[in-house]
Amino acid sequence: MHRRFVAVLLLVGLALALPQRASSQGSAPGQIKAVRVKGEVYSSIKASGAKTALIDDSDISQGAVISTGQNSSVVLVFSNGAMVNLGTDSELDIEQFTQDPFGTSFSPSTAKAEPTTSSTHLNLIHGELVSKVVKLNAAHGSDFVVKTPVGAAGIRGTIFRIIYRIDTSTGKASFSLVTLEGRVAVTLATGTVGAMPVEVSANKELKVTADVNIDSTGNVTVALPSGTATTAATNISTASSQQVAAAAEVIAQAVANVIVAPSPLPAAAPSPPATTSQSPVIQPINPTVVSPSQ
Repeated sequence: MHRRFVAVLLLVGLALALPQRASSQGSAPGQIKAVRVKGEVYSSIKASGAKTALIDDSDISQGAVISTGQNSSVVLVFSNGAMVNLGTDSELDIEQFTQDPFGTSFSPSTAKAEPTTSSTHLNLIHGELVSKVVKLNAAHGSDFVVKTPVGAAGIRGTIFRIIYRIDTSTGKASFSLVTLEGRVAVTLATGTVGAMPVEVSANKELKVTADVNIDSTGNVTVALPSGTATTAATNISTASSQQVAAAAEVIAQAVANVIVAPSPLPAAAPSPPATTSQSPVIQPINPTVVSPSQ
């Protein structure tokens, strides 16, 4: 009886593991391209500490921290069709961006859905960003998360803005999330076990103020006031709506001539099986040069 019970447990465990294994099979680091670089924008690799200035068409990989100076900004184009406009005086950690390979090129500016399953985890250390995320293949494990010390936002396909800034003179941190299209679920770091995410639907805004402590080593600790767990989204202001719409238009213009296409196989590499696609890269396309047949 005991052996049969153990066997059943093993089978159940295997069955639960299969979906996860299937969704991650073939995943590899995705490709990210910097476009519309304005002012001082840098990419730092955490593993090595190497820091380089970004220019238009620079390649970026997961594990990089992107920083912008005063009056500076950059649009990041991901090979799953997501686009991020990182604003002035901001710092974004690209903690993870993996994607299943695919073999059909597409245009992020017109794409309605991602080509394959992907996983994107971003950490907005400080600053602001506006992002447009195409419909994700959530049923097969795709996710897109932007976290801050105040909370994490789970995206399924939308246009949104997140601002997170610390005022050291007051010891306060301000967090706001505006959803222009779609829906965002924000899990606040309230410390309340089982706290439900705050739904921020289209034309809604969530604002939170937190207490901040910065120790001698620079570590930041954020404490949310009592009652934050019940915070609800409110109607978006006209000013916020216009600002997010303007930033989204900047994204659209920046990626209008960008396509995502599979990379060619190395010359010495054997031909892949029919079911295996090639890894994606992002290539800017100038419509005045490339003919329609291409």
